[in-house]
Amino acid sequence: MFILIHISPGAWYFGLFNGIGSMRTQSKMINRGSGYSFSGNVTVEGCMSPSISGQFCNETIDHLSCVDQNSTQGIVTSCKNDGERSCIHQNESKLYSLDILGVTEEITISATNVIFNQSQRSNGANNDSNIILMCYARHGSISSPSTHDYSGNINNAPLVIRSPKVGQWYITVTTLNVSKEIAGSTDVCYSLEWKLLQCPINKAGLNCTWERYTLQVR
Repeated sequence: MFILIHISPGAWYFGLFNGIGSMRTQSKMINRGSGYSFSGNVTVEGCMSPSISGQFCNETIDHLSCVDQNSTQGIVTSCKNDGERSCIHQNESKLYSLDILGVTEEITISATNVIFNQSQRSNGANNDSNIILMCYARHGSISSPSTHDYSGNINNAPLVIRSPKVGQWYITVTTLNVSKEIAGSTDVCYSLEWKLLQCPINKAGLNCTWERYTLQVR
């Protein structure tokens, strides 16, 4: 039995071979030996709602509202929270998904207004710049602290992904080392934003300053 978890959208191809290994040679491949018959079964399981994911459909996916803007560099797609901040409890996380449909030069993921829940301050401390708000990004599968392609503390600096792959990306946001100055429940609230930069058709590279040429096959 062969099991794949978190399968990316697209076409998948399966090959079945007999005798793969160090003993297989070209002469063995053309040897017309015994034939074998078999039957196979492919089962694909998915979640009923696009806002739910995970192996057991127990991961809630949050979505951001996006708008396209034309700039001197190209097309910038900005995605933000719907009006309200997102809040996460200590040792918990929030999962987001991002679909990249075409060639994109970079993704910039940032967080603003990062604060502790005001009602939970015990001594009026306001040093929220020390909050570590970790962002984990992964292409084609759910990201986590142990399995990710890119990561960074987005309360310190934006996470920039150069030349991201086309397809679905998963973004996980969580906190680390929440300050001991906060008594009781330690919710951290933030506003999340990411920007996608797509260059004009004849440009490419950082800040869309490179010339792009299309080669023709004859």
